[in-house]
Amino acid sequence: MKRILLLSFAMALVGLQLSAQVCTPDPNVPDDAPIFPEPYDPDNPDPNDGITDTACINQFFDYTQTVNLPTDFSGLPIDSLVIPENGVTNLPAGIGFDCEPPSCTFFPEVLGCIYLNGTPTETGVFDLEVLVEIYITGQPDPIDFMFPNFEFPGNFFLHVRPEGDPNCDPSSTSELARQISFAAQPNPTSGYALLQVESLRSGEYQLLVTDLLGRPHVQRKVQLLEGANTIELDGSHLAAGMYQVSITDGRSAVTQKLIIAKR
Repeated sequence: MKRILLLSFAMALVGLQLSAQVCTPDPNVPDDAPIFPEPYDPDNPDPNDGITDTACINQFFDYTQTVNLPTDFSGLPIDSLVIPENGVTNLPAGIGFDCEPPSCTFFPEVLGCIYLNGTPTETGVFDLEVLVEIYITGQPDPIDFMFPNFEFPGNFFLHVRPEGDPNCDPSSTSELARQISFAAQPNPTSGYALLQVESLRSGEYQLLVTDLLGRPHVQRKVQLLEGANTIELDGSHLAAGMYQVSITDGRSAVTQKLIIAKR
């Protein structure tokens, strides 16, 4: 009987530990990426870099960054890396962070994660930085370091949209996403791209291209037919950088990122 009780207690503890895990690291993180996704670098654009999710006023937001600590720092053996209490800076009001492990202490070759979460109360584009303390084996004092940096340049932009924005209605946006999907080709592009659109219904929609500050640069009506559609997009007048391409019915939107890379 005691064995059964002890076994039940142990299983309950395991369950509590599993439920307490705040985030799950991405097992597909590249070996050479200490934080993944990496910062978005306009000089080496990749649509998968940076913070790829958009936050909305008065809606819960969560996003996970994987930490993949290497074994050495500039040839020095790493013992551990610590993210201090205020280690993620420039966060919007209402958003905080947690870690897995909860101590925010990471060890080489053991995946962990940073979990941004909360309900934002201010709009804007927030340029986040991650401040870390790197402990070298045999040295008592840490080395202060920051991401992004010279080796991993770019930005971690977090976009917070106002209430009523087409991307901020989760029910209607997911409904539209079930009916319409598209991809831009090529991406990155020097200016011109084709939007390959699959639609389950015919109708008139709005094509919208905005920059990272939410300013519109292309806005026109498009007619979609049920099935495959091709939309020509002329972005030759746009400056190099990342843009959001949306197809919207006025209530909700389906959005993809587009990189303009000038040659």
